[in-house]
Amino acid sequence: MSTRRHAEAAPQNSQLWYRTLVETSPDAVIVTDRTGKLLMANQRAADMCGCERVEEILGENVFGYLAPSDRQRAFADARKILEMG
Repeated sequence: MSTRRHAEAAPQNSQLWYRTLVETSPDAVIVTDRTGKLLMANQRAADMCGCERVEEILGENVFGYLAPSDRQRAFADARKILEMG
């Protein structure tokens, strides 16, 4: 493969590698916005939330899936992360 073709294929290969890694992870993987809205999740995350499909949890607030006793700590942890950048 030429250097140019290799360079053009790199982003596609990287995206495929990342997507495969996330989808095959035995752990729940999620991405949220600053408010906790679920933007991306893998099937394991959906399973843990009691849903059959990832699409069922997208757009929901991640804090709503936490046990009430864990929410305050999760809010504090999220606030720290946002403050630290």
